[in-house]
Amino acid sequence: MVYPSSAMQSDGDSGLVDLEAQLTSKEREWKELLAARVHQLESSLQQAQEEYSSLRERYQQLREDFQFNLAILDERDRELERYDVITARALTVEHNRQGELNQLCMQVAQLERQRARETQERQDELRLQLDTLKRSPHTHHVDTQLNTTMRIITGTIRSTPLPWLPILSNIAPPHIRQAAWVLCKHNRPFTESEVLKECMVTVLEELAPDKSMDRVIASVKQIPLSASTAARRVHVLAEHVQQAVIDGIKEAKYISLAIDESTDNTDISQLCVFVRYFDGKDFREELLALLPLEDNTTADIIFGKLEDFFKSHGLSLDKINLTVTDGAPAMIGKNKGLVSRIKTVAPKTNALHCIIHQSVLCAKLSGELKEVMEKTMKIINHIRGNSSTQHRLFRKFVLESQASHDDLLLHNDVRWLSKGKALERFVELRAQVVDFLKQSKSKAAADHLRIMQDREYMCNVAFLTDIFSHLNTLNLQLQGKEKSVVDLVEKLDAFGNKVDLFHADLLSGRLLHFNTLKTVGESNVTDKMKTFITQLKDNFSARFDDFFISRDVIGFVRDPFTISPSGEFSTNAVKMMPLDEAAIQSELAEIQAAGDMKAALCGAESLSAFWVSCPEDYGTLKTLAMYVLTMFGSTYTCEAAFFKMNSIKTHERNRLSNQSLEDCLRISLTAAKPDVKKLVSEGKCNFSH
Repeated sequence: MVYPSSAMQSDGDSGLVDLEAQLTSKEREWKELLAARVHQLESSLQQAQEEYSSLRERYQQLREDFQFNLAILDERDRELERYDVITARALTVEHNRQGELNQLCMQVAQLERQRARETQERQDELRLQLDTLKRSPHTHHVDTQLNTTMRIITGTIRSTPLPWLPILSNIAPPHIRQAAWVLCKHNRPFTESEVLKECMVTVLEELAPDKSMDRVIASVKQIPLSASTAARRVHVLAEHVQQAVIDGIKEAKYISLAIDESTDNTDISQLCVFVRYFDGKDFREELLALLPLEDNTTADIIFGKLEDFFKSHGLSLDKINLTVTDGAPAMIGKNKGLVSRIKTVAPKTNALHCIIHQSVLCAKLSGELKEVMEKTMKIINHIRGNSSTQHRLFRKFVLESQASHDDLLLHNDVRWLSKGKALERFVELRAQVVDFLKQSKSKAAADHLRIMQDREYMCNVAFLTDIFSHLNTLNLQLQGKEKSVVDLVEKLDAFGNKVDLFHADLLSGRLLHFNTLKTVGESNVTDKMKTFITQLKDNFSARFDDFFISRDVIGFVRDPFTISPSGEFSTNAVKMMPLDEAAIQSELAEIQAAGDMKAALCGAESLSAFWVSCPEDYGTLKTLAMYVLTMFGSTYTCEAAFFKMNSIKTHERNRLSNQSLEDCLRISLTAAKPDVKKLVSEGKCNFSH
């Protein structure tokens, strides 16, 4: 038996060791690969789980959106079904009412024929009696006795002076009739006519203590100035003014309307219609109608009321070159709005959303600045609206601190200037507000105090105060009567240039136009402030850059000497109204060469006065300018009328009829004066009770 040598055994052991080392190495590599694979699988699994979670959340969101939209559709279907039922019922009622109306019309026609026949018979009878009396020999004797009796009663020996005849006849003289006009001008009730009479009697008694004026005083006491008499006189005066407006509209070539709707103190919706037209001497803005909308305020009802008014007064809708509204859906709806209904009968008319309303909408807040505004209003409401006791204590606290103002201002979204005024007052009384909140022990006061002590919040409030102060300045510039669309567009363009200045001012950090931010906000300019200014600029551009009147036409009306005759101006003018483009260019070249016309523009009292006095040698240009100057730019006149309306129809006068409300409002707003002597000569104001 042969045994291996020790060397061979040593080599075998060495090979075994190497093999084990390789196995160990391979095993380690395998474990590392396995660990890497496991890690990779775990990562993939985690990624898949995250993707699954994301998809599940998206699915859940889509499911909620679908359920929400489905609920809206269901609700809309139910609403449509309800409207269908209401429409069917309304059509049935309308059909029945139409039948009743036809029957009533037949009855009215029959009564009119009967009345005319009876009137004619009565006139024939009276004429026969008058002829008999004229031929009677006793007539002169009776007249003499009657004249003598009246002189004994009145105490006169000689012939009665003419100024005394109305008083002795119990008929108010013309200057007394104007008392009703003055009362309406100051929005006073009809019952104060008697107060006026009492004041007159008191003054006369003080002027003549020796009773030398007793006869005059007794006559004044007999003057009919009751509330019912004043109401009838006001109606006659208002009809006189309205007829003058209607006659002026019939003579005018173009008119523009400003239409708005609001409710009075008895919740009756009143449609206010103002008209702007050229009466041959100057441009006039007058109340055309105040139409009550006692049911719904849909576009069909509004248009029906407006159309009936125009037809009843013999006016044509074709003369309307522009209709300005407040932008409500019933007014500017694309298919069924009032403007679209007007365009169906007057295709040449234009439509405009009130420029003042649009400028307010351009500054609509969002995001963090909206939250800042809401927090500020909550603080103001906490002090003013929580309790009358707290409000009273705050006013006393402010009064004792000798502040520049004695109270905070509440914010009202309906009022154009409210937001800026409320912020300005809040900033001016910020120290008093903080001290007052510190004294309060309520949790709400502590929360509001913590907000006011936030530096970033006060910086945002200061910024909003400055920017809304600038917007209020623009708003005031846009307000006012006798302002055409040309005046308003110029103010908008100027404000657009100012916005660029505001943005550059914020970027530079000089804050020349942001005094509140500079002092209260410690010149802390943030990115959201810059973003808001940029958005404000974009909003103004989006709303007013694409205006229905081109800027060169507006520039021509303002200054015809700066427009190129060969430019796009004539093309844009022809698009606006049918004119001879060649005549526009030639007349523009002629007027720019006329030195006297340049001097006339510089010396004119107003822009409208220049174009009114423009010679007919430039008739085409004058027609274009008068067409543009006739246009309203806003519904400011309607808003001012609603303010007057609420002053007239107060809670104490809530029984005032719609006709009397319109009469009082017309007299209160008109710039015209009635011809009282003419009305007296026609016997329209002679009411004795």
